[in-house]
Amino acid sequence: MEQLTYCAHNIEVDHDKIEHEVLSIPISSYHYDKFRNTYILPLFNPTGKIGRVDPNAQGEMKWSMDLPEVQKAFSPILEELPGRFTILYTPHNQEMNVHLDCKKEEVGTRQYKWRYVVKGDLKSLYFLNENMEKVYPNQGERSYVMDGGHPHSIDVSDKPKWTLCIGSPWRDNLPKDLDTSKAYIIKRPEIKDQWSV
Repeated sequence: MEQLTYCAHNIEVDHDKIEHEVLSIPISSYHYDKFRNTYILPLFNPTGKIGRVDPNAQGEMKWSMDLPEVQKAFSPILEELPGRFTILYTPHNQEMNVHLDCKKEEVGTRQYKWRYVVKGDLKSLYFLNENMEKVYPNQGERSYVMDGGHPHSIDVSDKPKWTLCIGSPWRDNLPKDLDTSKAYIIKRPEIKDQWSV
């Protein structure tokens, strides 16, 4: 199959418990990410710590805080997609920068990322197509797989947004239960240097 840009991934979890637990975390626990113009909280990484984590850190993944509902719900998918687990928090009326979740030279390789929207506008995610037009594939799905090597962002909203994310070192295998017949494949624009770290 051609590399997908976006595909909904239906999972069954107790959303209310997850939302309550995630929203109870103090905003002061997050650190500002200038590149994306948003806030990040590492939950599961080789250091087991919050704050800025070296992306090249190696070792066994550890939880950085005790979140029993989140751990119960998402540990099975982390076994299948073994990557770092973080929360992105974008305040209301704040514009997230268009960006890639990989290096420019990795664009075109499998750079899959997994997302679960805890709270916020489900349809605000967009990808830029070959004509630099915004394409909105999300039809209201809370959970999905996306290509981190495709320029993307979210629209400014009057509501804040919290999203759980699985990323590297996982990047290439897709969840076994993902229905790729519903995937979107969007052509990329010419990649700009400022979109990549």
